[in-house]
Amino acid sequence: MGARAARQYVGPGDDTIRLSGLIAPDLTGTPISLDVLRGMANTGEVFALVEGTGIVYGGFVIGDLNETRTLLFADGAARRIEFDMTLVRADDDSDRDQRGRA
Repeated sequence: MGARAARQYVGPGDDTIRLSGLIAPDLTGTPISLDVLRGMANTGEVFALVEGTGIVYGGFVIGDLNETRTLLFADGAARRIEFDMTLVRADDDSDRDQRGRA
């Protein structure tokens, strides 16, 4: 009575990462990249998240993928495709050392 509430660590919570990006087919990228990501998401499989520098962040499932196409050419193809995706961690935390964290 009168003391602060006790706390207990029960493990890490959900680890969710939200990424956003832009594809401008006439400058860089291709809409096929989003098709590949959508195909990966549809499998429900776990994929390794690896930074461009080689740091491995662990296994994640693609939980959500949204896109907005704007600045259309006369044939309806988009000149600008903005997208965002949600990645949900799907493995345990045993690879912490690979990420360079103690």
